[in-house]
Amino acid sequence: MNHLHRSTLLLAALGSVASACGSEEAAPAPAPVVAPAPVVAPAPVVAAAPATPEIGTPLLAEWQSSGFYFLGVVVGTEGDLLRIMYADGTTATVAPSATVPDRLVAGTAIDAHQAGATQFDSGTLRERIGHAVRVAYADGRDMWTSVAFVRARREALPANGAAPVLPPNLAVGEPGSQVLARYDDGHFYSAVVIDRAESGNPRVLYADGDGQEITPDRMRPDALTVGAPIEVRDRAAGSVLAGSLVRRVAHSVEVRLADGSSRWFALSDARLPLE
Repeated sequence: MNHLHRSTLLLAALGSVASACGSEEAAPAPAPVVAPAPVVAPAPVVAAAPATPEIGTPLLAEWQSSGFYFLGVVVGTEGDLLRIMYADGTTATVAPSATVPDRLVAGTAIDAHQAGATQFDSGTLRERIGHAVRVAYADGRDMWTSVAFVRARREALPANGAAPVLPPNLAVGEPGSQVLARYDDGHFYSAVVIDRAESGNPRVLYADGDGQEITPDRMRPDALTVGAPIEVRDRAAGSVLAGSLVRRVAHSVEVRLADGSSRWFALSDARLPLE
């Protein structure tokens, strides 16, 4: 218990000291010195790498660093580049960064021209049905043309939205229906019924931009589906090749040819064989 007695005496002594000092105001304790927080530089923002589109993806791709984007389909790759088939059948390789999703929707500021012309005129996209595009030109014209003859600047495209799909459940010959129409050479080609002429007959627009009024007996349901027999024009060889349809994406078709190889062609170069 000696240690307890010594502790009691020590506490008493400390109490006496505290009482003696209590008559004077105690000096405030100095504020603790707090070291400033170290300055941490913000981490750099790294943009996520864009996903590489798969073969068969429709998109808008820049043409030869012109600043203008045209509708295309990814048909292959060459190293880090994408091989694009544009709606007019031309092909080129571009970097993935030079592509954007297909956002050619109503209200978009575009440039366009008609079949047989090469001069682009400014206008606004009013309506789009498959490969058929209705354009309100700045000079007052309101005309249909092929999507192959439409271009847009990247900054003019809406931030969101997707390309419109074909109207469902339309009867053959109704405006907006996609059909096969017999051209003057006797072959059936993909076409969109854009409206009716004063005669009441449908007016169609083919994928190559040509349009004409036809009688109902020159139309049939669109039968360009997987496995269908098909003929395609080989532009480089200047010949017509026979094959079967592997897949169809936007304005392009992939065809398995008689030699077993598969190649992509523009929809405007495809037709049904003569019966």
